Amino acid sequence: MNSYTGVWRSGSHRHYLWANVSWSRFRSKWRENSRHSLRLVDMNVHLVGNSVRYTGVWEHGTGAHYLWVNASWSSFRAKWRELAQRQLRLTVLKVLTINGRRRYFGVWRPGRDAYYLWVGADWANFRAKWREQSARSMRLVDLEVYPTSRGLRYAGVWRRGMGSHYLWVGASWSSFVSKWRDLAARGLRLTVVKSYLRRGRRRYAGVWRPGRDGYYLWGNTRWQNFVSKWRELNGKNLRLVHLDVLNVRRVPTSPWVRLHIKILTAPTTFPVNTMVESMRRVYRAAGFEVDVASTETLNLPALDDLEIGTCTRGNTTAEQDTLFGNRNNVGANDIPVYFVRTTDRPTNGCAAHADGVPACVVASGATIWTLAHEVGHVLDLNHVNDNTRLMTGNGTFNIISPPLPVLSSSEINTMDNSPLTREL
Repeated sequence: MNSYTGVWRSGSHRHYLWANVSWSRFRSKWRENSRHSLRLVDMNVHLVGNSVRYTGVWEHGTGAHYLWVNASWSSFRAKWRELAQRQLRLTVLKVLTINGRRRYFGVWRPGRDAYYLWVGADWANFRAKWREQSARSMRLVDLEVYPTSRGLRYAGVWRRGMGSHYLWVGASWSSFVSKWRDLAARGLRLTVVKSYLRRGRRRYAGVWRPGRDGYYLWGNTRWQNFVSKWRELNGKNLRLVHLDVLNVRRVPTSPWVRLHIKILTAPTTFPVNTMVESMRRVYRAAGFEVDVASTETLNLPALDDLEIGTCTRGNTTAEQDTLFGNRNNVGANDIPVYFVRTTDRPTNGCAAHADGVPACVVASGATIWTLAHEVGHVLDLNHVNDNTRLMTGNGTFNIISPPLPVLSSSEINTMDNSPLTREL
């Protein structure tokens, strides 16, 4: 099964997408599109059994171009040198192991600028080479990460370039999305995305270059959903510039948090649904989805004004323990949220719970961000002294949120490592 991830940038030019075909069909399409002034801007290769399947992204273009596939390293390097002398520069590099042999695939476009190719390095050496090339005004234009018997190896294509740039490797999806949003606000646009498996978990790498144009990232989806998004974005003058295809046993979604809503007293300031939707917005911005698996009304008047003691991690009262024992439909890695009238000590919410019994409480006068904040504590986040952050320790009523409260990269990593966040 293939999982697709794409990077879009502003554009209104002609374009084409052709996926999951044999070499003969791909070569035929490449030649046909060449005659129609369409040039390959990205290519992916993956195996179906022992057969290589090709996927390509084209956009309007003219001038010389070249495609060289399924080559040994010595053959590929010789072709790279030959084409460099003919004023063609490598723009796309793919590496695939076929029947135990490593094969190389490349796309070339016109150029007279400086260029560089570095293949088969471990991360430490690749990072050192990236820094060295950066100091020489060379910028990474494509990146490959692939498995070998000695661990993951990295390959890069560089060309002459100036200006800001960024490389981010080994991130979870949620962390990658957070970095993508952060760098977009700093005038950097994602140009390359690569997904791969490390110790059985999917990880992401990305390359950024300067840009102030429109942009979009859509990841971890099946082909039908990807094509639907591609067509939708075409109508918004966004063009696919980079496509990642990974063959996996299953197509994951974003990490998600599963809630069970337990209502003793309905909130009076903001409805439960409004709190949930606000939580979804801030969590989704960090790369997480929120699922409400069940909603239940509890008739427990003795616990409606709940004694919470000091409300510190790992310290609960007898009333909290009794309330949290009501766990209908709650799975081992789910989070029940109990909506009560008040707490004693008065507060908008409390996330103190016993080990192995994740849960939190929200009082009826809670703010729009209390639910997201308290669940954040259940996911092991701590207070911070910053009112732009979801986890401010100054009270969620003081949150300054244009447009949303912030979850930092370190907080996102903590959430991602929690057993209470999962990938489908």
